[in-house]
Amino acid sequence: MREGGGWIDSSKWSAAEERWYADLVAQCVGGRAADVAPSALLARLNTIPWTECCQMVGNASEDGSYTDTAQTRWTDDRKRRWHAKTGAKKEYLHHRIVQLQPNRPRSGTDVVSHICGRCDCVRLEHIRYQSKREDTLDRAYHKRVKRSAERGIKVCPTRPELR
Repeated sequence: MREGGGWIDSSKWSAAEERWYADLVAQCVGGRAADVAPSALLARLNTIPWTECCQMVGNASEDGSYTDTAQTRWTDDRKRRWHAKTGAKKEYLHHRIVQLQPNRPRSGTDVVSHICGRCDCVRLEHIRYQSKREDTLDRAYHKRVKRSAERGIKVCPTRPELR
């Protein structure tokens, strides 16, 4: 991990997972990752302070949606939550992203949450499993203060203690 930056370590990911997430991050900054090595793009993301969001934006040529490298079409709803229809089931993008976390501890009742309070954020460090109680406290906190502030100091599963 770089000082002040992110902690993404894609060494345990498959090449397809690394390309998928790198392309997603590239979409957030207005392009595709076709011409950039995924590891280089993710290394650049790690240099950005981990407190900054990486907000998902749709592709204007696709009616505001986004088609990923696996040819899944993602769209957002009025709450800025990105989702895809896979058969009859709706899959949320943040559920797919949290699966990339290497040591993701999860109990049966945990939910996937954005600790930054932004539903359109795709930054891996900002998406984690937490209890329903923690999620409720986060939602209440984000209603009272600006959306991108964290409630207290949040420590992601593989992030070292910051106190």
